[in-house]
This record gives sequence, C-alpha cells and structure tokens, in this order.
Amino acid sequence: GWTAAELPVPPSNERDVLVTFVPDAGSLRSGMDPLLLLRDLAEIGQIVDIRADLSELPSLGELDPESCHTGWKLRLRTDRTDQEIHDVFAFVEDSSHLEIERVEAAGGAPPAAAEAAKEGAADVEPAARVPALPRSAAKTAPL
Repeated sequence: GWTAAELPVPPSNERDVLVTFVPDAGSLRSGMDPLLLLRDLAEIGQIVDIRADLSELPSLGELDPESCHTGWKLRLRTDRTDQEIHDVFAFVEDSSHLEIERVEAAGGAPPAAAEAAKEGAADVEPAARVPALPRSAAKTAPL
C-alpha cells in the first residue's frame, strides 16, 4: 500500500487518480492488448505505481492462455480530465470493469489501496514510465 510520506504532492496543475481496470476474460480473444492501454495511459500522465490483481488467476492446469485473468490498479499523475482518461479505454470500457477515482491530497493513501491488498493484488515493480514501443512492434510484444 501507499503511505502519505511516500507520496509526493503533485504540482497544482496535476492531480493523482486511481485507475482500476479489469478486462473481460474474453477480451484477449477480441484483440484487446492491455499493454497498449497502459502505454496510452503513460502518454497522458505519469504512472506513479501499478499493481497487478492476480486474484482471478486459475491454477496452471486450469489456465486458458487466451483468457485474461489479470486486472490492474494504478496511480496516474496527470493534468488530464476524467473524460480524457476514460477515452483511453473507449474500445473496451463496455466489456470491462473501469473505475477512476480522484485521490485526495490530504487523505494520504488512496481509498482503494487497502482494499487492493485484501483482494490479492500482487505488487509489480513501480514504473515511472511504461516503455514505449512503436505501434507495429507492440502487436508482437509478449504479454
């Protein structure tokens, strides 16, 4: 989880938002690439922290490699509007779970951080920027 001491105060024109994104299990079969969405988010702000939610990951014997079993919770520092953040998910929003919460400056840790730990969110190495790939290379990049 986050602690207030670990969180720098963003400049006045920026704000932090907590984005929770859980794609539909069949979204990979329909061509959705979650890495492209994360890269698109990194283009409109700074991903301060990101955590993979592996709570729906089945055992190896039951794993369907064409199904998405992972969700993400991330903290995005941006000067963009909620609508601009929603626009990143425009093609998958109807078939996915998406929440965008404003993180209150005085509140320290985001409200869902403790919940994420309870739900089995696995820590992923914090990323200041998700490395950019050319669009043509991104289609063949491994997940």
